Amino acid sequence: MDKSLVTKATSPDEVPTAGYMFNEIARITQASAEACKALEEFLLKRLKKDSVHVKLKTLRVIKHCCLQGHATFFGRL
Repeated sequence: MDKSLVTKATSPDEVPTAGYMFNEIARITQASAEACKALEEFLLKRLKKDSVHVKLKTLRVIKHCCLQGHATFFGRL
């Protein structure tokens, strides 16, 4: 899993997440079950951050992964 990509996509600034990042992160869910689980755990940790921007962007990434990612991502949440 590319933690730098996910961290950049869920950064604490007001700049919107680039669309290609959503697709790249959704592809992580299709790589392997371990990568999918690691992504889930990392996103759940990002939700615990104090920044409203991080929380909002993380929820948007989760939503995109549920809609476009592997079915096991949706099944585990």
